[in-house]
Amino acid sequence: MNLVEIFVAFGAGYVSGLSISSGFYVHDIRERNRASWSSAKEAAWILLACINIFIGGLMPVFLFGAFVFGNDPNSSQFWPKAAIFTLGLLLGGALVLVGVQQSKNGARAIVGTDA
Repeated sequence: MNLVEIFVAFGAGYVSGLSISSGFYVHDIRERNRASWSSAKEAAWILLACINIFIGGLMPVFLFGAFVFGNDPNSSQFWPKAAIFTLGLLLGGALVLVGVQQSKNGARAIVGTDA
């Protein structure tokens, strides 16, 4: 496995982790602004959440199949690629969760403890 394959497998996992966990960030935005939202904004949020669930759920499956399996799922390179993909997935998901936590802390610091 060369450096390009490692980069692609890690990048695919990282993007998958971002897409799966981005729902937490969208939910945080909704919770902070829920009191001032109209029904149109709520409907738009529901549409955005549905799209996020659909794409966030399918992206790791397709990327795993494309970049890890490739043309030969019985290859000896499967487990190293799968491990690199999973590492990227976990790192991408952790980055979003840390960002959401920092966003909540920042909102509390600006608005007050009731944010």
